[in-house]
Amino acid sequence: MLTTERLLLRPFVYQDKKSFARLNQNPETMRYFPKPLTEVESNLFLSSIIEEYQILPIGLLAVIHQESGHFIGFIGLHQASFESTFTPCIEIAWRFDAPYWHQGYATEAGAAIIEFARESTEIQEVFSFTARINEPSIRLMKRLNMQFQQVFDHPKISSDSPLCQHVLYKINTSSSKKSP
Repeated sequence: MLTTERLLLRPFVYQDKKSFARLNQNPETMRYFPKPLTEVESNLFLSSIIEEYQILPIGLLAVIHQESGHFIGFIGLHQASFESTFTPCIEIAWRFDAPYWHQGYATEAGAAIIEFARESTEIQEVFSFTARINEPSIRLMKRLNMQFQQVFDHPKISSDSPLCQHVLYKINTSSSKKSP
C-alpha cells in the first residue's frame, strides 16, 4: 500500500468489481483503447490483476481518493509480455476515471509508483506506452521524467486502427538506488 498527499494506492480486491467495471465501461475514459470493456471483460481483467499481484511483488493498484474514499482509477507496475523488441518488460500503467482528469492525480500517483520502483524493487527500467494520439498520457510520461524511445505498431491492435501506432517511453530506476 502506498499513500500520497491525496491518494491511497492499494491492491485490488474482488469487492472493487463494480467500481472497476464502471471505470472500464466509460467511453470517455476508454477513448484511447480499442473499446470500452463489457462487465465480463472487466471482471476477467480484475481477476488477472489480482492474480498477477499474488504471483509477482508488483501489480496494478486501486487508486482511492483519501478525502472522499472514492475509487478513481488504477496505476501500478505490470509485466508487459506481448511480442515486441522491448518485451518482456515492466511497464507503469494507469487508467483514471474521466471526472478525475486534469487534477494532478495521475502525476501524483505516477511519481509514487516510480519512487517505489526505485527504492523498493530491483527493477532497472520502467517503460510506458500508449497510442501515439493519446496526448494526455504522453504528457504524463514526460512529467514523470520518462524519455521517448521509439514508435511501434502494437501487435494486439489492428493495423488499420488509429490506435495501432504507439509511442514507447522509459525511465531508469536503478541510477539513484540507495547504497546499503
